[in-house]
Amino acid sequence: MKKESGLTDAQILEEVLNALDYNPNSLNKKLEYNSASTIPHVLKGRNTLSRGIKERIVNTFPNVNMNFLKSGQLPILLTGGDLQAQANLLNIPLPKTQGPPALIDLNKIAVIPERLDRIENMLQELLDTKKGPAE
Repeated sequence: MKKESGLTDAQILEEVLNALDYNPNSLNKKLEYNSASTIPHVLKGRNTLSRGIKERIVNTFPNVNMNFLKSGQLPILLTGGDLQAQANLLNIPLPKTQGPPALIDLNKIAVIPERLDRIENMLQELLDTKKGPAE
């Protein structure tokens, strides 16, 4: 099902996984689902992001923006006053010791050049292999 943003439920969930730095199986476990297929089925488009899944995500990760889960409205992760406002609105207790989410984002950003170099090398190897010795 496409949202106002044009994103499908699978795309929204994929963005949340990336923002939280989780994979489908680890999120499934963190959300304490008995079935190992709950999150993967949403990612494959077999199921939608139900109200229950959205609530579990936000209750487990209070910084995930409920509006992003519902309609794809950015930001994905909330901080500061927006985080507190959502917690108050949804009656979600915030952890007492919560590190700044920006540090996670900085760590992800720091490895981008290294990843890009690896991708560039892999692409060059593929191109060299495809050209073959005849060229």
